[in-house]
Amino acid sequence: LPLALELASRYLNGHARLTIAEYLTQLQKAFDHPSMRNWRKDHPAATQHDLDLGHTFALSWEAVKDETAQKIFLTAGYLAPNSAIPLEIFEKTLEITSDTCDEALDTLYGLGLLRKSEEDQPTIHPLLAEYARGLAKEKKEILESLAYALGTLANEANQTGLPTRFAPLRSHMPMTASHAEGAGMQK
Repeated sequence: LPLALELASRYLNGHARLTIAEYLTQLQKAFDHPSMRNWRKDHPAATQHDLDLGHTFALSWEAVKDETAQKIFLTAGYLAPNSAIPLEIFEKTLEITSDTCDEALDTLYGLGLLRKSEEDQPTIHPLLAEYARGLAKEKKEILESLAYALGTLANEANQTGLPTRFAPLRSHMPMTASHAEGAGMQK
């Protein structure tokens, strides 16, 4: 994400003794870090754009009027970032048809909230995943539905005995499980 890179660069340039490794450690919760929140607004951007990452993401989020697209984005926040997301995860979690899923994804791609992987499946950037989880934290039912659907899909894939059926789900299982555990969800 170009804006996040610019903000990080501005912050690192302003803190010459801060190493990149130390900076990355500080960024555990990126949206709470001063570098992503209009740091040094007395040094405006040459392009005149907002220097607050959360505000910039909010512009795209506020343009999402379709409820299914909203739920897909919030769901994606609990999945592994930078990993292809099988469409069946969204369809099973939200109990939607493939056409409904495709239309909602087209909206999210158009707004830059999700992007297509090399496998032509959606992926979410780690910062956008964090943003989505922040939006969804009051909507526990999204995480509950995802955990249930992902468990069902994993079980169905394992029943086939074909490792290739489970492989697309593999990166998402520990991420979703970690979020579910953090939310205090039971098995």
